[in-house]
Amino acid sequence: MIKKYRRFTYLFLTAALSPLLAIGFFNGIVDPYGIFNSPKITGFNRLKPKHLTQIRMFKSSEIIRQKPKTVLLGSSRVDFGLYPKHPSLLNPKSGYNLGILGGNIYELRRYLEHAIANQPDLQEVILGIDFFMFNEYNPKIGDRTDARLGKTHLTKQDTLDVIFSFDAIEASLATLSANQAYSNRIVYSDRGMRNSKMLANTIKKSLTFMPKEKVFQRRIKEYFSQERYYKKYRLHKKYLADFKSIVGTCNSNKIKLKAFISPIHANQLKAIKIAGLWPDFETWKREVVTITPLWNFSGYNSITTEPISESMKTFLDSAHYSKEVGDLILTRILDYKTEPVPDDFGVLLTPDNIEAHLEKIRGDRELWVKNNPETVQLLLDIKSEVAGTEEN
Repeated sequence: MIKKYRRFTYLFLTAALSPLLAIGFFNGIVDPYGIFNSPKITGFNRLKPKHLTQIRMFKSSEIIRQKPKTVLLGSSRVDFGLYPKHPSLLNPKSGYNLGILGGNIYELRRYLEHAIANQPDLQEVILGIDFFMFNEYNPKIGDRTDARLGKTHLTKQDTLDVIFSFDAIEASLATLSANQAYSNRIVYSDRGMRNSKMLANTIKKSLTFMPKEKVFQRRIKEYFSQERYYKKYRLHKKYLADFKSIVGTCNSNKIKLKAFISPIHANQLKAIKIAGLWPDFETWKREVVTITPLWNFSGYNSITTEPISESMKTFLDSAHYSKEVGDLILTRILDYKTEPVPDDFGVLLTPDNIEAHLEKIRGDRELWVKNNPETVQLLLDIKSEVAGTEEN
């Protein structure tokens, strides 16, 4: 009798668990988020469109696997713009783009710690910082993201989520469908840099063509309407402390650190003024330069003032610079070959020159405003539209 019960129990458990194990095997082979580094097969799982839904998990697992000696750290601006194999880097064969969408400076500190935990011989950090990273209203990262950082292996929770969750099943099916439809739209390179050609899909949510002017306007509207950007702003002392910690960590570990303020298009700079945040913007620059000298690319120059057109080379939208601009940034800050870099692109800020530089930018801004009245009016209209929508 006991043997019959055992046999029944075995058969029951086998019948119950087999579908679950099959699902786990399926998700593991498809690997929709690129967590397990499963073989990439053209027409099957080479294209991973769901990378974009799990960027943080994907990049933390890549750091564990690749153990890079050079890390390009920053927001989505770095994600799109900095090439991890650029010849100016100390380790172009062991570089990784660790740009994180919407990340605040605390999160970047944690990702730096994660990189060091997995590569004690980390030698170089290129850090792109942004105004919004230090905003108190740019929320702290989730506990699950925080919990996975600093680990030298995938967490149990992440593993279970990727293998057995309903979201993972949906992501695997979407991966199969996308690979059967097309196989040349790679979202991320093997070094963590996002394919800029995919930006259209991330901001338009469709494949319908959108003129460049509309792309810029849409991004500006996003910045006006979201608290983490320009809707509300308060410079967070704790985030300044996190930035100081990044500098201190690099110094104590003898890591070569090069920090810079990311370039944004001139109309994005004017949006900061229209939002009433220009004093905060200047105060932020004063504060960060007391922590470490850093390069500033966010003024009005031949790169950031390029007229908006379908053929423009410098910006993907008002906030994200192109790889071509990223190459100029690396060339400038690493003193690789300065000849191709415009003379007005990039200024090394120190406590000694910060006030003169801020004054120059104010003058440059007024000149740009005078020469671009239609763009300025459009920005004012967008701000009014956002305010009107919020009131209603």
